[in-house]
Amino acid sequence: LSIPMPQWEPDTIFLIRVGAVDVMEILHVLHQYYSKGYTIFPNVPAIKHCLEKGGFSDLCKQNDIKTPETTYFSKTDEKHWKHFPFWEWGQCVIKPSQGSLGDGIYCVEGTDVVGRIEQIIKTQDEFYEYCDIIVQQRIVNKKNIPESIRVFCFMGEPTCSITLTNSVLDTVSNLHKGGVAGPYFPDDNLKEQCRKICKATGIEFTAIDFIQDQQGNYYCLETNVAPHVYTAFGIYGGKINHPKMIFNYLLDKSKKDSIIL
Repeated sequence: LSIPMPQWEPDTIFLIRVGAVDVMEILHVLHQYYSKGYTIFPNVPAIKHCLEKGGFSDLCKQNDIKTPETTYFSKTDEKHWKHFPFWEWGQCVIKPSQGSLGDGIYCVEGTDVVGRIEQIIKTQDEFYEYCDIIVQQRIVNKKNIPESIRVFCFMGEPTCSITLTNSVLDTVSNLHKGGVAGPYFPDDNLKEQCRKICKATGIEFTAIDFIQDQQGNYYCLETNVAPHVYTAFGIYGGKINHPKMIFNYLLDKSKKDSIIL
């Protein structure tokens, strides 16, 4: 993207394959290209819907999609976070409002949330430097371990799903934090939740993270703008090939060399 815009052919396709932190750094450039008619995949409005976790939670609630109880605020909004009744939620999860690959996420009792936020501010926690703070009620699953369900979706339809599991109680279920992936077969209810999320955000390809509580209810945690594509490929023995789906969708013979990763 350091190459001046006029040097790109009008039919160039830009396929976003970097993490949320990096996407935030180039979002203003992507918006410029998108507004000039270049194809950005996934599209820029969808990226914006998914990047900010607080706004995404609001969007889910507007579309009758379950998410954990959530509040978000800037570090300077002491009136909010010093007086919010976090203790009513029991266990809570504190995390940055933007993607961090599982870093900077803290699982604490509701009574300890304010103290942890004060520590985040005092130590200038690097994962909160340029974003807001999110606090959510922690959903405990039947196994009582950090385990989430990740459902890959392409063009509004679920394609496959996996579980992300970590046996350490005070960590998150993230591959970058030692999590282990395995196959998962979603029921019709979970598939329908995914369709609603894809429709609400407008995202063409994503992986949506859920957690299932002890009563079997699914709660959406977030949706990823550039999920890893080879984990599912390996788990399902090459039967699920998301790169091939994406390239077949984006490219035809007249554009076979015009894609930029």
